[in-house]
Amino acid sequence: MEETSLAGKIALITGAACGIGKATALLFAKLGARLVLVDLREADLNATAIECNGISKTPVLSIVADITDDHMVQVIHQKTLDHFGGLDILDTALMSYCVSKAGLDMFTQCAALQLATKGVRVNSIHPGSTNTPILLHSGYSEKKNKDFLEAIKAKHPIGRYAEPIEMARAIAFLASPAASFITATLIPVDGGFTAKCE
Repeated sequence: MEETSLAGKIALITGAACGIGKATALLFAKLGARLVLVDLREADLNATAIECNGISKTPVLSIVADITDDHMVQVIHQKTLDHFGGLDILDTALMSYCVSKAGLDMFTQCAALQLATKGVRVNSIHPGSTNTPILLHSGYSEKKNKDFLEAIKAKHPIGRYAEPIEMARAIAFLASPAASFITATLIPVDGGFTAKCE
């Protein structure tokens, strides 16, 4: 078995309809994970599920839900348990947008310390600017949007913004056996932006 194989693992991925969440779902399907895909946009979510089924014959459970609703989080949890009997990997893509980075960092480290004795690893990626609908459709005029995208590229030492698959690869690595001794870690996947200290 490859070190990055997720064969048989049950992975719940939020924001799976597009962007980083979709790229993560597609990569996890390729790596053999059984998937629980969650998003508000039903048509796009179903399209992602169909693509995942085309990549791998592993089961996919799609749940249309708002993860900011506590009741829906409980529904997602119960549906996951009913369908798969457990959960191995939780990718909450939305957290980086809903919680301040410092709060998320502290949550990651505290949760990792609390759960380490139970064999649970908790890590976080810090995505740089990524080619997703949020970045590409910023609400500016076409010219202003083009200028905005060029400015974003210039801020990254690597000279470009990331593709969603680059975030998905980092997430897959952290979820895989190859990262079995990594926990409480915060990994910038930002093309060197953090190192610039701007």
